[in-house]
Amino acid sequence: MRYENWDVLLFPGSDHVPLKEFRTECHVVPDPESLPLSRHGVPTLNTFVPSLLYNSPFSISILSWGNPSVSQATRSYSNHPELVLFEFQVYIDGRPVSTAILDQNMKGPYSIQHSFGAFYGLTKNGEIDTLRFPPFHDGILLQRIWNPADDFGRIKIIMTESFPRDSVTMPFERVKNVVVFSFQHAPLGACKILLDGVLLQTN
Repeated sequence: MRYENWDVLLFPGSDHVPLKEFRTECHVVPDPESLPLSRHGVPTLNTFVPSLLYNSPFSISILSWGNPSVSQATRSYSNHPELVLFEFQVYIDGRPVSTAILDQNMKGPYSIQHSFGAFYGLTKNGEIDTLRFPPFHDGILLQRIWNPADDFGRIKIIMTESFPRDSVTMPFERVKNVVVFSFQHAPLGACKILLDGVLLQTN
């Protein structure tokens, strides 16, 4: 999905072809974390993607097609906008699983491949854990209302403008959530049902 100059894509395993995206739409969702800078909500891009096998590895590619720009709201927050960092928080079913911090000088795509894991990003064998694809929840097919803000059954990447802080407990001060990339996954057959809108009405 693309928002302004930012592209965020999901890749299966070591494959170089991203997952196909269906019916991408943009909604404005209330964002209590960024108040009062985002009184009007945060843009949320929603798309449908075919599910991968449960627990199979996947990665997230982040690319800016130009020099990343800082929002006016964040510029007005500090006299040093050149210090702004872009934080990408990854959530699966509403649970934080990974994060990446990029500066304004990023070149080329950045790939998020690892998760926090069970214990600070390590597996039981002490290895760095990879991002694993979540299971499809059959209950989604029973939902009568579709809400763009839902976390259930979605892989979300929240892009936030932050300032570095000299603190071990709080190394970053989050100022503004810029955009949310929300990928709702389903097996192809179920995906077709969802896209046809037979069971879903937008809330």
